[in-house]
Amino acid sequence: MKKYLLSIVLVVAVLSISISAQTFKSDVSKRGTTAAPFLTIGQGARSIGMGSAFVGVTNDVSSIYWNPSGLTKAEGVLIMFDHTLWIADIKYNFLAASYNLGDLGTIGVSFLSSNIGEMKVTTVEQPTGTGETFSANDMAISLAYAIQLTDRFAIGFNPKFIYQSIWKMSATAFALDLGVQYVTPFDDAVLAMSISNFGTKMQLLGN
Repeated sequence: MKKYLLSIVLVVAVLSISISAQTFKSDVSKRGTTAAPFLTIGQGARSIGMGSAFVGVTNDVSSIYWNPSGLTKAEGVLIMFDHTLWIADIKYNFLAASYNLGDLGTIGVSFLSSNIGEMKVTTVEQPTGTGETFSANDMAISLAYAIQLTDRFAIGFNPKFIYQSIWKMSATAFALDLGVQYVTPFDDAVLAMSISNFGTKMQLLGN
């Protein structure tokens, strides 16, 4: 009974923080608050096949992307590699690994990159090309940690470093993913939440 009460208190606390954040955001302009859209491309055949409805059921190494708390269900050592040929010849690569430490929790690491290949530099005066080429590249490296606080409640964190570049300009940022999973006593239904890519401002700088 005490474990159930503790789990309920933890869930209420997390939901309260989420509601407070939404209240704060209601007074803040949302213009220009989105960056690094490559981070929104889902990873993993199973999760994509489920229409990305994966936050509550994630239980393998792909939890690093969807909901880091799900890493607590990943047994032993797991490794995942996902290569995606996206529209407009965009190439995505996702590499992740996790290691379950038992009662100490689970650690994980991931590397995500995208690339569009080389393109010609054109101008109004030289529409067929100046002889120069450029490329756009994106990268994110993360280190995740998840732990089972009770037999029904798990929480996970996934801080990450983000890098983007296009031609002679580049930008960097830091972001954090936070996720929880709670197995309710009602037929073991799962309540889950994930906040992804909440981080610092990102602006391309260069010549």
